[in-house]
Amino acid sequence: MKTIPSKDRKEWRLLLNGDLDVSLKNFFFQMKVTQAKNQIQSGKIDMEDAVDEIYQLCHKFRKAKFMDEDLHKIFGETAATDSTPETSVSETKIDITSVEDTAEKEAREKAEKAKLKEKERIIEEIKRQELEARNQKIQSEKEELERIRKELEEERKRAKILIEKQLEEERKNKIIELDKKTKLKEAEEQRKKAAEIEKQKIQNIKKNKKVTKRKKKSFWGFIFGK
Repeated sequence: MKTIPSKDRKEWRLLLNGDLDVSLKNFFFQMKVTQAKNQIQSGKIDMEDAVDEIYQLCHKFRKAKFMDEDLHKIFGETAATDSTPETSVSETKIDITSVEDTAEKEAREKAEKAKLKEKERIIEEIKRQELEARNQKIQSEKEELERIRKELEEERKRAKILIEKQLEEERKNKIIELDKKTKLKEAEEQRKKAAEIEKQKIQNIKKNKKVTKRKKKSFWGFIFGK
């Protein structure tokens, strides 16, 4: 009959005090070993009670294949033989069924907590991503508004320069037009003055001719008695 190595074997204590570091295949077995280590460190149970719990657990599942593999990791080639005297199960200080139920319950609670924690992490990650996306959108909108504002400002400056240029051009054209009108007016006035002077000259010439004619007539009248 397959048996479990004696509780007197040092490997049990090395396993529980952390000096023997092995990776156990069975999750339930690994969990119970970890739980026993924590209880020893916290002072809830002593080493002997912890060894007894783990021993009774291994005895309960001694026919399972995983138990052979895990015990082989702990004890090597002498893990389980038919010649090693089996310690009586009556020596147990705990109820194996109760331990198994408690462990399963703790495992379920741990799994539920892990799921809940992962769910919370996913929710937080989604919120973070949504917040980041919203912030990025706001930033993009701000940058777009700033770009539009700059474009409008540049357009306003260009329009102002164009208007000022047009006004300056119109002002120059008005000055040129006014200057033309002034010159034309001055030319017209000069022409009128010249015409008036010419007219005056003609009038003076006519007047002089009349005077001369009158003088001549008087002279010949005086000569001929006319």
